[in-house]
Amino acid sequence: MNCNRLNSKLKVLALIGIGLAVLCAGPSALAASAEGSADAPLGSAESVLIFSIPTLAWADVTAEKTPHLDALLRQSVIADLSVRSVTRDTSATDGYTTLNSGTRAEGAPEGMLAYLSPEGTLAQQFYVQTGKLPATGEVFNLGLVPVLKINESLLYGAEVGALGTALSQAKVTRAVIANGDHSTAQGQMTYRREASLGLMDEHGIIDSGEVGRRLLEDDDRYPFGVRYNNEEVADSVGSFLKPKSVVLVEASDMVRAAQAQLLATTAQQEVIRSQAITHSDALLGLVLKKVDLSKTAVLVVAPNAVDDGSSLTVVGIRAPQVQPGLLSSGTTRRAGFVQTVDIAPSVAGFLGVAIPSSMEGTLMERKGSGGTYEQRTEMLVSESEAAIFRDSVVGPASTLFVLVQLLLWVLAILTFSRSSTGLRKGVEIATLGVLVYLPITYLAGIFPFEQWGSAAFWAFVILGSALVASGIYALTQRFLVDPLLATLGTILVLLSVDIVIGGPLQFNTVFGYTPTVAGRFNGMGNPAFSMFAASAIMASALIAYRVVGRRGTWLGIALLGWAVLLDGAPFWGADVGGALAMIPAAGVTAWMLLGLKVRARTAALWGAISVLVVIGLGALDLTRPPAERTHLGRLLADIGTNGYEALNTVVLRKLDANFSVLSSSVWTLMLPLVFAFIAYLFWKSPWRLQTIAERIPQERAAVAGLITAMVLGFALNDSGIAVPGIMLGVISASLIHLMLRVDDDLPRESVAVGADENALEPSSGA
Repeated sequence: MNCNRLNSKLKVLALIGIGLAVLCAGPSALAASAEGSADAPLGSAESVLIFSIPTLAWADVTAEKTPHLDALLRQSVIADLSVRSVTRDTSATDGYTTLNSGTRAEGAPEGMLAYLSPEGTLAQQFYVQTGKLPATGEVFNLGLVPVLKINESLLYGAEVGALGTALSQAKVTRAVIANGDHSTAQGQMTYRREASLGLMDEHGIIDSGEVGRRLLEDDDRYPFGVRYNNEEVADSVGSFLKPKSVVLVEASDMVRAAQAQLLATTAQQEVIRSQAITHSDALLGLVLKKVDLSKTAVLVVAPNAVDDGSSLTVVGIRAPQVQPGLLSSGTTRRAGFVQTVDIAPSVAGFLGVAIPSSMEGTLMERKGSGGTYEQRTEMLVSESEAAIFRDSVVGPASTLFVLVQLLLWVLAILTFSRSSTGLRKGVEIATLGVLVYLPITYLAGIFPFEQWGSAAFWAFVILGSALVASGIYALTQRFLVDPLLATLGTILVLLSVDIVIGGPLQFNTVFGYTPTVAGRFNGMGNPAFSMFAASAIMASALIAYRVVGRRGTWLGIALLGWAVLLDGAPFWGADVGGALAMIPAAGVTAWMLLGLKVRARTAALWGAISVLVVIGLGALDLTRPPAERTHLGRLLADIGTNGYEALNTVVLRKLDANFSVLSSSVWTLMLPLVFAFIAYLFWKSPWRLQTIAERIPQERAAVAGLITAMVLGFALNDSGIAVPGIMLGVISASLIHLMLRVDDDLPRESVAVGADENALEPSSGA
């Protein structure tokens, strides 16, 4: 090995060392600068009252007359609640089961069947099914066994009844008060007592409560001719709420209203819902008279959304030592947003009960004031609307990106067969427009398109892409790779700035993430990683080509180092799967840019480095407070407590998610589309691809890196095929652009003047 190559390898190792040093210093520096804005814990309480108002959204609170609810929430820390559980269709039984488990879980229809012991022969039947005979006065859920079986087959590691069991072991009494029963037109009784799932222990039992008919009274003005007897419900709360207790009372008129709305006209649906909200608000007023607010934490929560969907709902906590403001948690790390899984740890935290290690949720904390109460609620309503709007356009936006790739290839082939300069230039600009389309969708998040409508959104995205692409082309068209390099640079700069300042453009945008999906609330999402990684790898090769000699090579490698740092750092991208994919991909690309051969041991080395760096990042993450840790730190903590079974669960869940979307994702179409046209080129005009390789020899390094990133990105991220799908979209548009540009025989115009005798050329075996 000659000295130049030895020096090159030493420089690669030095860059890695510098990057790790920055990673080590970064969290401490950031933590020191953020001390003044640290999250505030919610403190402790003698007892906890959970007031459940199923399906209630912040838009309901601002639109309806709810004086008691308003008065309580003005004194509370509040947030949008992400009710997403295992699937997008989160039912009431899913919501309560997840609330109790502290981990994503599924309920079962049988979970609606709860009774006060003794109630006929049902207690004996419960004993036959479970081996546990409920004592007189205890509430038991006959759906326990189906709920257990469902969750045993899932890959979330949920322990059904985890909160109830933890409270029971700590000698904290539990009570549930709920009855959403109603009869059908045929006179059949429908039992709706699923609220019991929220506090039952692992045996399906709650210490006490009231779930029977005595909570109801006949009233023909209400759905199904029945409504809550608010005075009876409030009296029950007063009898069960005592020191070291948790009482869950459900505003069950909301349950009957949701069912009745399915049978009502559009106009009457609004009347029914408004009536239920008003009656539930009156119930809250009576209940609060039974509560000593100086010693009791009151948690208002809507555990499921309208139509069993994943829309955002209401959550608020009024506690003795907590100032009004916004809620956050370690699972979201975003002010104004928490998840259902965070409720159980927080209830346990109020009472000083040890949080079970099976819970993925974290303690909720106060995250700033968020302005006045009106400003807080306005923000929560706006974000909820933005999430719904984002979900409505993400499908069409993804489909458009895929279909335009097909159009680009057709136009490219047409251009190859004609000598029209205007057509060629138009297609070249169009390829840039397709790439610019990606960052433009993030910029769209700045504007309230949920209020302006989809027509305004599409006008902004399409016209914005065309204008920006035309501007880039006009300014850079003189030299071969400049238009593509500038466009890829636009993607890199936008995403870099966004992630460094906290990812505001990632949230509720088409290729970002949303609280209704609840896969991620901060850092770099999988779609962003896909376009960022593909752009960084290609741009590094283009920079190495554009700037002659060592300077260009090291500038390209430095870009790859930045990409790894931004994506993997827990205080920025916090992307575990992305880092595990990006480090080997960047390593292979850098290795080949230096003219070094990639052998099996080289690949193994970069794989080992990837694992070690991610473990190092996780160790750094563990040094931060629990509420500030990313999912990487929480995973390592879980492994430390529960062993490698925790890692096994995560890996299996990701693999299951990856393969489950193969047949349903539009991104699956990207693979045969791009590969078919590349195969066509090899068949019809292989010299076009060969010409690119001859003009831009660094392209081979990019190809190797991109293949590595796509394969590992698919395997290690739960978005599955979307990762290589988006990458292929970036690669496809870039390849078409380069083929057209190479055909134009444009000059290189290197930044460095003259030859560099120390320039590193890719070896023939690279």
